Amino acid sequence: MLAAAEVDLGEAAAIALAQRLGSELLIIDDMAGRRLARRLGLAITGTVGIVLAAAESGLTEDPFILLEELRHRGGLWLSDAFLERLRSMQRSSS
Repeated sequence: MLAAAEVDLGEAAAIALAQRLGSELLIIDDMAGRRLARRLGLAITGTVGIVLAAAESGLTEDPFILLEELRHRGGLWLSDAFLERLRSMQRSSS
């Protein structure tokens, strides 16, 4: 599999499956996997995008509480600077 040379096997498999099924959206967090998926023309989002969409749909009241929980207990890596920019963007769009 050509993609496996650029990304981990899990990401390569997810990308290949999304292509084969003609998926509308691929949920992927790995940066190399995201770059490859974009190059292949796949629409992508990540964990943060899913959490924000859940908040917009009213499924979670405060997406930042959930993101902090995922960050500290779920192994999701998000920098303090990224979260601050995201908070700032959320405040300005409200």
